[in-house]
Amino acid sequence: MDECERGYRYYCTHSCVNTPGSFTCACREGYVLQSGWYCSDVNECLTSSHRCDRTSGAYCRNTEGGYTCACLSGFRREGNWSCVGMQQLLLVGNTTLRLNIFFTVSVGQNEYFFLFILNFIFSFKKTFYSSKHEAPKVRTLRLTIH
Repeated sequence: MDECERGYRYYCTHSCVNTPGSFTCACREGYVLQSGWYCSDVNECLTSSHRCDRTSGAYCRNTEGGYTCACLSGFRREGNWSCVGMQQLLLVGNTTLRLNIFFTVSVGQNEYFFLFILNFIFSFKKTFYSSKHEAPKVRTLRLTIH
């Protein structure tokens, strides 16, 4: 007689395995059997059964039935288990563009002189990231006024 087919499978959290005259419960990978029938998540991060490379800035994040590797701030993922450090370049500044426009208008015997002074102030704050093994990529902002 197959006890799993007779309804005992409903006692098991994941799966029922028929044995001669009885049954046992089994769990999927990433889970452990508790009290003979209940499957609970294995925290691979606490048991150190993960492959995250802590020396590269990676750390373990437990998920239901498994884990993922994440990177510390300032690092980016490289492959499934490790991270690579990032260089951070923060550019902050102000640029002032001053335009002096001078012109003369003659009306009859009179000459009129005009001077327009225009000041444009541009502020910027930009963060660039690059791998430790690469030079930071700096972009140039160009403004042309016609």
